[in-house]
Amino acid sequence: MEGRQYVNSPAMNNVEEQTTNQQSLTGRSKIYKLVGVSFFLLCIIQLLLYVLFSNCDVSCNRSEKNSTRNFTGMSNGDLNVERDRLAIRLKEVVDERDRLSLEKKEVVKERDRLVLEKKEVVKERDRLVLEKKEVVDERDRLSLEKKEMVKERDRLSLEKKEMVKERDRLVLEKKEVVDERDRLSLEKKEMVKERDRLSLEKKEMVKERDRLSLEKKEMVRENTRLAEENSNLKVEKSELQNDIDKLRKQLASQGCLETLTSKCPEGWNEYMSSCYQLSCMADTWQRARDDCQSKGSHLVMLKDACEEDIVRRLGGNLNIWIGMSCSWWYNPCTLVDGSNPTYTNWYQWQPFTPCDCVYSAQHSWNLRAWYFGRCSQRRYWICEMW
Repeated sequence: MEGRQYVNSPAMNNVEEQTTNQQSLTGRSKIYKLVGVSFFLLCIIQLLLYVLFSNCDVSCNRSEKNSTRNFTGMSNGDLNVERDRLAIRLKEVVDERDRLSLEKKEVVKERDRLVLEKKEVVKERDRLVLEKKEVVDERDRLSLEKKEMVKERDRLSLEKKEMVKERDRLVLEKKEVVDERDRLSLEKKEMVKERDRLSLEKKEMVKERDRLSLEKKEMVRENTRLAEENSNLKVEKSELQNDIDKLRKQLASQGCLETLTSKCPEGWNEYMSSCYQLSCMADTWQRARDDCQSKGSHLVMLKDACEEDIVRRLGGNLNIWIGMSCSWWYNPCTLVDGSNPTYTNWYQWQPFTPCDCVYSAQHSWNLRAWYFGRCSQRRYWICEMW
């Protein structure tokens, strides 16, 4: 029933539109009649004006002729009376002429107004013709839409059946979801307990972090103090080395001390009883170790802070591989000769992964400058010869 009402509604709209069109046509016919009558009246008025003015001219000519013929036979009193009568007649004719002129102007205005109304009526007629075409097109379009709606109705009927099946399936799934919800509610309670426990652990971790932050600040102060002491010691060491050089020169000049000669090969730097050489390129840790072995030496193994200071001076701002590596997290780091290190200088906060090699960061602002690095990375190195 709903489909039929929907389909029939355009026909009812067409009836209403046809009624409206008939009323519009009736109104236009009335306007056309009014325009015709107006033009007819206008023609009659013009004809009357023409006849009136023609009669006026004829009467005036006749009166002038009669007055001329009778002029000789009239006395002065009769002439005055005749003159006054003619003057009154002339005034009436002039008034009649002025009145007719005004009426003529009014008729001309009315004619112009009717002409404008005629143009408006013509425009209205053209607009209604266009609207009629649009209504016809709309009727055709609605007919096509009616067919489409019938097809859509059939399709929706089929979809309704499918939706009923889908609804039954969803009812079953709803029961399963309800069961799942109950299970998740229980798990949620367990998760809430776990969250509370983790919140407590988080508070403990925050306290631990604050404590470590304080310790870090203390260590930074300590590093600053040690850096100042190290700088002072370097100055004292330089002064002592200058004093030793002066004493050696004095003893050598007196013949009490033979001239010292370096035991290191050319291109190597001597310190204490060891010789050191900085590489001219960067390479992996294994290739650096092989290069030192080919020269009868080994990667530098730092035994104390003084030797590390020498390495710092030789390396400048470079990151230097040192002779230490770590296989796994549960094994301690070992030197290239297989022994355990007796001196370390690790940077405190750094990640550790298996199979790492060790390098010294020469440009580090922190005096603790040993870091883990991938052995496949490319860095400079220093060879040490005993």
